[in-house]
Amino acid sequence: MKPIRNLCGGAEGLSCLPEYAISSQTVFSAGTESDASVAELERFYQKNGYGIYAKYGAFRWLTGRGLIGVAQPDPVCLSNLKEYDYERGLVAANTLDFVERRGGGNLLLYGDRGTGKSSTVKALANEYRSRGLRIVELSKEAIADFHEIMDVLRNVPMRFLLFLDDLTFSTDDSEFSALKSILEGGVAARPENCLVYATSNRRHLVKESFADRNPDDVHAGDTMQEKLALYDRFDQTVNFFAPDQAKYLSIIRTLAEERALDLPIETLERGAVQWAIRAGGRSPRTAKQFVDWATVQLQKGGSLLEQS
Repeated sequence: MKPIRNLCGGAEGLSCLPEYAISSQTVFSAGTESDASVAELERFYQKNGYGIYAKYGAFRWLTGRGLIGVAQPDPVCLSNLKEYDYERGLVAANTLDFVERRGGGNLLLYGDRGTGKSSTVKALANEYRSRGLRIVELSKEAIADFHEIMDVLRNVPMRFLLFLDDLTFSTDDSEFSALKSILEGGVAARPENCLVYATSNRRHLVKESFADRNPDDVHAGDTMQEKLALYDRFDQTVNFFAPDQAKYLSIIRTLAEERALDLPIETLERGAVQWAIRAGGRSPRTAKQFVDWATVQLQKGGSLLEQS
C-alpha cells in the first residue's frame, strides 16, 4: 500500500500542495485499477482538490492573468450573521444541493445595503470548503471572460460559485447581454460544477433614467421589459430587506451579549436607535458598527448616548 503522495510522482509532483493530515486509513492501492480504487480516488479529489484548488478556497479572476488564489479570504462564518434565518436558509439549501450534486440553481440575492447578502455567500463558501466548494469572485468586466472561465473549471472535480458582487448595469453595458446569454444557456453549456451567485441592491439590475426612454421606439414596452427582466433568468431570487426596529434591536442585543457588554439594556437600545438615525437607516451592518463603537466607548468609560 502506498500513500497518495507516491501516486502523484513523489514530493516534486505535489510541491504546491499543503500538507494534509491524512489518517492511516486514507490510502489507495497502487498498481490496481479496480472501480472501487478509482471511485475512492475521485472522492478524495472532489473533497480536497489538487494544486491551487487544494491550496486556496477563494479565487479572483483577472482578465489576462486568469485564476488567482486569495491567500487571506474573508473568514466570515454563518454564526457571525444574525437574523435573516429564512432568507439565509434558502441560499444555504440551494448551496448544499449543489455541493451534494443534487442540483441547485443560479441565485440572485437582492435587497437593501448592509443586510448580509455578500457575507451570506462568503460564509457558505467557507462552510462547505471542506466538502469541495470553492468561490471565484468576478468583476462585472470579467463577464466577458465567462466562457474562458468555464473552460478552465469544467473538468476540475470540485464545485464552484462564480460570485458577482454588487451587480448593476447601465443600459448600454455589453456585459448585460453576455450575462443574460450565460444564464439562459448559450451555444456552450454552463458546466454542471459551476453556479452563478450575484448580489445587487437593484432588483432589475439596470440603472434606468427617463433619458433612456426613446420616444421613437415603436415597441417601447418590449424594450423596457428586455432591460428589466434579467433577474428572471436567475433560477431563484432571495430578498434581503432592511430590518424593522424590532429585528434591528434583536441583532444589537445578540451582538452585545456576545461581546459581554455590561450596561443597561435601555441605554444599549437607545444608543443603537440614535446610531441608526445618524447612519441613515437600520441594517445588520449598522448594528455591527454600533456594537464595535460601543465596545470601545465602554472601554474608555465614555457614554453611548448623545448629550442634549
